[in-house]
Amino acid sequence: MTPLPNLPGSLGKEVSFEKMLVFSGFPETNSVHTNRELARTLGLPDAIGQGLQTYAYMCEWLVSYFGIEWFKGGRLAVSFLSVVIPGDTVIVEASLTESESTSDGIRITLDIWCENQVGQKIAAGTAIAIRRTR
Repeated sequence: MTPLPNLPGSLGKEVSFEKMLVFSGFPETNSVHTNRELARTLGLPDAIGQGLQTYAYMCEWLVSYFGIEWFKGGRLAVSFLSVVIPGDTVIVEASLTESESTSDGIRITLDIWCENQVGQKIAAGTAIAIRRTR
């Protein structure tokens, strides 16, 4: 059997309000993602990053592990557990939960999650893709 490649280390991304604006389609300002005052009025600590921004960071990590194969059938299911606010650092990590030989390669299942700079889990899920052996 082909040995599994080592998992890459964690991926850290600093989240600024400016990055949140770019990701959220600024100049849209009637949103908790782009309007700090509105977010606070609704009881949030600040404007919050979109879940898809965190999801994109997870996908970046997965591409670094699976390479082009990620785009040929990788799957990611995620639950969002807490908010991301400006100044947070999103840290993506993963662990191997299962590997199975198939005719196409090795099907790998990972637990993948994001934590903020104080270790609070903000998203968690499962990723599955094939690593080609030929």
